[in-house]
Amino acid sequence: MRLQGQFRAGYFHPTLVFLLFGLTGTLAETGLMPQKLAEIGMWVFVYGLMIYLPAYSRPADRGARPPRWWHYPLAVILPLLFMVLLVPFGLIKPYLHPDPSSIHFPPIQTEP
Repeated sequence: MRLQGQFRAGYFHPTLVFLLFGLTGTLAETGLMPQKLAEIGMWVFVYGLMIYLPAYSRPADRGARPPRWWHYPLAVILPLLFMVLLVPFGLIKPYLHPDPSSIHFPPIQTEP
């Protein structure tokens, strides 16, 4: 059954998904510590292999459109942009939820 007038997800080749997700993870790690850029091979395999099998298991002949050229940079940049947009939530989260260490439970009593 073909969907008409609705968005159908594009088909990224599994190897490209491996590389794009690996680059996104590398950039995320580099944002925390710039010297992590030297470990690009390790981070590509750590993050890339997380998503390779699910991307590989999707059938190629499912009628998906091939991605356009601008989908590739967006696949790397948008996750990082959304991480930056979540920073304000991280700053107000301590005020929304109390400190978990403030919850005290009575001690466990065992019968002798």
